[in-house]
Amino acid sequence: MKKIVKLPFEEKPLCIMYQHIAFPLGIVQGNAKSRHLPVLFSKYIKCTYDKNGGPSKFIIGDDFWFDKVKLIKRYNLLIDNVIYKNNSFELLKIMRKMLEKGYYVEGNCNENWIPGKSCYKKTYFFHTFILIGYNDVERIFYSVGFLKNKEFQCYKITYDDMIKAIETADECNIKIQFREYNFSCSLTFDVSETFSVLKEYINPEKNYDDMDKFYGIDAIETLCNEISISQFADYRYTRGLMEHKNFINMYVKYLYENNYLDDHNLVETSQTVLDISKKLHLIVVKHMMVQKKCPVDKVVELMKKIVDLEKYYISKIIQVLGKRGNNV
Repeated sequence: MKKIVKLPFEEKPLCIMYQHIAFPLGIVQGNAKSRHLPVLFSKYIKCTYDKNGGPSKFIIGDDFWFDKVKLIKRYNLLIDNVIYKNNSFELLKIMRKMLEKGYYVEGNCNENWIPGKSCYKKTYFFHTFILIGYNDVERIFYSVGFLKNKEFQCYKITYDDMIKAIETADECNIKIQFREYNFSCSLTFDVSETFSVLKEYINPEKNYDDMDKFYGIDAIETLCNEISISQFADYRYTRGLMEHKNFINMYVKYLYENNYLDDHNLVETSQTVLDISKKLHLIVVKHMMVQKKCPVDKVVELMKKIVDLEKYYISKIIQVLGKRGNNV
């Protein structure tokens, strides 16, 4: 019997700066809706800038927090390529069966085989993928990710193309992960945790073991300095910055609406910071789309304004929460 399966997934998750961040967020938001939303605040306030981080120097969030709290269960499948080819391992059948049972399928792929990708039928490009469903009638998988229009979106890929993309991703092994959303996991908002995360963000510790890695507000300032020096602003970084300010803004609003804060000026300042980050990102994207040189000096100016405002108003929030004593 031909089947159609599509698992819950938020196609516009709160953070899409990188696919490995967007995938688990899409699973959580698609299944929990707003249930765990307050908990997400503390998980995406952290940020890091690593000068040796390759194409992903700037990143927000606490990696694999969903694994640590067992909100998403993960099972790994590693297949030696030689064994796979000699034994005709029925990967297609396994992936469809796991999707049918409610498991999301993630792994590595060669995007040269994926229609809609910028390198489709042009060149080998190693990347990650997620499958959220399948359709036996059309013989396609439902996937989500960035396409050549630089939009994070749902798309279809044929069974044959998906298998080819997986088979040609790595010369040695085929790596697949099956992820299951854990409905029995109960998370509660902990204001003391988010209070600590805010303190760490605004007063980050220096990493003396790795002087090229920066955290919290220092990461934002380092990103700003690197943009100024290189005279180049990566749209992924400015999008991540905007998403980071959105998480903090939602957090501040939540604190105010739940009577942890009583000064609405703090909410307004947080909104101002978010608006500046949106303006900054729009400048970068606009000039990228028309292939014109980005006014880096303006971008740097706006980033410095964000840093100054955050040092002021987040310090105020920390003071207010600190005075609550045992209530925090």
